[in-house]
Amino acid sequence: MRSTLRDELVERGWRHIRIEKMDENEWALRAGYVDENHRAQWELAGARVAPPPTEAPDLRMKLMRLFRAGAKRAGIQVTAARIEELVPEYRDGLDLQSLPDDFEADRGDWDVEIIFEWQPISKFWSKASQALGYK
Repeated sequence: MRSTLRDELVERGWRHIRIEKMDENEWALRAGYVDENHRAQWELAGARVAPPPTEAPDLRMKLMRLFRAGAKRAGIQVTAARIEELVPEYRDGLDLQSLPDDFEADRGDWDVEIIFEWQPISKFWSKASQALGYK
């Protein structure tokens, strides 16, 4: 589950993804998220370093939509989910130079923690096999 979900989320701007089992039913996703809207605003203004992003009213909904869509593509049905933590990830301003090829080192613009429960759907096992390198 970890590999398939991680593969799907990386494609959509999620970075430094860690998925851990909390208890029998709950899992925690901790990741960074690249805020393309915030980056575009400051890049258009000619900045190389931007202030930290501020939370827009629809950011939490957008993150949950992206998370649930990634899970669905990975063959995972999310039965319950909530954003436990959402804080800007920055140090002395936000460096607009991201590391798109190294999603493990790139922290993204937001630090996100989602607590969720899941169950496999029909395509899960084939997706999991592909993520592990089987054809």
